[in-house]
Amino acid sequence: MIQFSFKNIKITSKIKKNMQKMKVMMLSKCAPIETNPLKLTEIDRHEINKPNEILLKIEACGVCHSQLHGIEG
Repeated sequence: MIQFSFKNIKITSKIKKNMQKMKVMMLSKCAPIETNPLKLTEIDRHEINKPNEILLKIEACGVCHSQLHGIEG
């Protein structure tokens, strides 16, 4: 296990042997937000294969207003 510490942020890296899934909101095409262009999808989580790679666990994420304009094209 590799650990990095930047002020109050702790990053841990472990090499995983089995591929796990993760849920993402994926944009299939640009469209008005009202038409729900973001679809909840499961994809393979990135597998760590090299000692210089790290995997970050993000517990919460948001979409800013600028990203909404990008989603709408």
